[in-house]
Amino acid sequence: MHADSLARELAGLISDYLVGELDFGSFEQAFVGLTWNAHQLGDASLDEVVKDIEHALVQSRAHVFNETEFRRWLTDALHKLAVRT
Repeated sequence: MHADSLARELAGLISDYLVGELDFGSFEQAFVGLTWNAHQLGDASLDEVVKDIEHALVQSRAHVFNETEFRRWLTDALHKLAVRT
């Protein structure tokens, strides 16, 4: 998969979560499956977005982030994806 294709799929996944089509667990599972090898694509801006989302997932699982904060991180990630493509 190319970085641009992954970015588009990731943006779609984030959008699905933000509009309520996916719950947290489904989003997390799909995200991991989609991005497990994203670092191999060599795209720095995509790597940054993936790492930001990984951070938000960990913080949410640890109850550091609430739903609102998690959604804010995803909204920021979606914006970064839109700017990069």
